[in-house]
Amino acid sequence: MERKNAALVVGLGLGVGALIYGLANVKAKPPDGEPPEEPPPGFATLYGVVTSDFNNKPISGVMVSYGDEVSTLTDTNGYYELTNLSPGEYVIIFTCDSYQERQIPITVVAGKNELNISLVPIGEIIYEIHCFDEPQPLGATKGLLVEITNTYTHAVTETVTMTGDFGYQERTVTIGPGKEVGTGFTFHFDTPGTFTVFISGTSFAGASCTFTVAEELGGEVIGMSVAPQVQEPGKTVTVTVRVQNRNWYQDIDYDVVLTGAVSMSQTVTIRAHEILDANLNVTVNWEGYEKIYCEGYSVTVKGEPIYHGTPPPGSYICPVCSERFDSSPELGIHLGMIHLGIPYPEGTINEGSYAGMASNLIAYAPGGIEENAEGYALAQWAMGNICSGDILHKNLTLSKKWSLVSELNKIMIANGVDPGDAGQWANSIVFGSKYLIAYWLRWAKPSELKAFAQSL
Repeated sequence: MERKNAALVVGLGLGVGALIYGLANVKAKPPDGEPPEEPPPGFATLYGVVTSDFNNKPISGVMVSYGDEVSTLTDTNGYYELTNLSPGEYVIIFTCDSYQERQIPITVVAGKNELNISLVPIGEIIYEIHCFDEPQPLGATKGLLVEITNTYTHAVTETVTMTGDFGYQERTVTIGPGKEVGTGFTFHFDTPGTFTVFISGTSFAGASCTFTVAEELGGEVIGMSVAPQVQEPGKTVTVTVRVQNRNWYQDIDYDVVLTGAVSMSQTVTIRAHEILDANLNVTVNWEGYEKIYCEGYSVTVKGEPIYHGTPPPGSYICPVCSERFDSSPELGIHLGMIHLGIPYPEGTINEGSYAGMASNLIAYAPGGIEENAEGYALAQWAMGNICSGDILHKNLTLSKKWSLVSELNKIMIANGVDPGDAGQWANSIVFGSKYLIAYWLRWAKPSELKAFAQSL
């Protein structure tokens, strides 16, 4: 029998994986419910049903073809039919998006030939176990998170089990196609020691998770702030360090240590499972900008003399490059043009407003330019718009000015600013504009306020 140098392809043409060869025991379902008609004498018909290896359901839209030009698609019943074939040997290729391609050699004889196949879906089930990285506090109840990702185009149900030192637990979850879900197991830590649990699932061979439960843990710093951020040398600012006691049963004494521009400490007593704010009064004995650190956190404080008369030359220090200037506007223009890259727009806003915006941005923005690149990028956008006159207060109608006041009030109050102060600052922002960028960075969710400003 002559071998046909051709290929029959079934599929949508995406997602090609390893082949699994073999015929599924599936009865063909032609459109009329009966097998296809007999072909003309001396010719052959090839027909069959394509199903999913995952659930045995028919797959529609599978491309069935042989040669370069001959092809067909399966219907909603997964049925395909190729007619008027010459008897001989063929390679039938089945391809479909999200399924592994199959190439099936077959000898076609005169008459009707039935070929039913199954396609294996392309995808995987991925487990990620979030084990406890740090010692856990005695007496706490915690959950161990297991995230499961399904990259198949069909939903999958997984049974997740936990065995080991905390007994047996089981969870059943259904993950939609292309979705990720989280499940987990709850532990109550009533005994100190080292423990191991083993997590496995329907599609996951398993992995172990080992962690410790400590009889006593220390405290940790979880935040830091300072007020005011600009102070006259010789006067004090209040540095607030937020400290957490990680123990659930024990009170602890904790040493809050400040370094950087100052060196000082304070011991505080924190009750079990409590968060406490430690306030340390720091005398500002410097001019310009300095940082104060506490366990990975930092705040910036500017020492700024109050001059009763003309300040001496070089009294204004650049916080970025330490260059000295004779006046605040000179420093502000330097900051805006050199370090923020915003040209001074003569005739659009006055020199003082431009300098004030640049100076306050540097003074009040959290972190430094390197530490808060995204914030500074937003500030450059904002300052550029203000300098171009797009959001300058003089270009807003009165109703839009007060819309901005109202919006900023909400944002500041939501971030713990006294309503009276919020109103005062909002007025300054709208009708003075030079503090706008500083407070965008300090209080607002940048994307929300940016969108609001653009809407004006």
